[in-house]
Amino acid sequence: MLKPGPGIRAICPRHISANGIVLDIQVVYISLALHPMGHPSDQEILQQSDARCRALGMTGFLFRTGRYFVQVLEGTARDVWTVMTAIRRDPRHDILREWPPVLAPQRTFDGWSMGYGPLDRDGVLFMLSKNCPFDTPRDALVDQLLRISASQN
Repeated sequence: MLKPGPGIRAICPRHISANGIVLDIQVVYISLALHPMGHPSDQEILQQSDARCRALGMTGFLFRTGRYFVQVLEGTARDVWTVMTAIRRDPRHDILREWPPVLAPQRTFDGWSMGYGPLDRDGVLFMLSKNCPFDTPRDALVDQLLRISASQN
C-alpha cells in the first residue's frame, strides 16, 4: 500500500462513499504513448478528455511528453473509476504504472487541463529517467505536475 501524504489516505476501490457522503479520490498514472507528440491523436485526447472532465466536474492535469502521458485525476470515486476504465482501454497508449487511488479531502487542481512540453532537469522526464516509473514517489509526481500545470496555464 502506498504511503499517503498529509490529508490524503490510501483507499481501495470499494470505498466510494462513507455514511452516504460521496468521497473524492485522486488517481495518478503514467503511460507510454503509441504515437509521437504532435500526432492528431493528441488533439482528440484533449477534446475528449476536456469534455468528459468538465461534464463530470473532475479536476486534474494530463501532461504529454515526447513519449509519455502522466495524469492526475480527481473526482467522485464513481466518476474516476468510469473514466479510468475508459483510459485503461484506450489503444493510444499503454499504462506503465497506476498508483492506488487515495482519498482527496481537498482537490489539488482547480480544473482540468492538458499540457505539453519537453522537460528540464526538474521535470517529470528527469524523474522517470532517474527512477523507474514504478519507483517514482506519487506525491513527488503530483507536486511536479502541479508546478508544470501552473506554469502552462
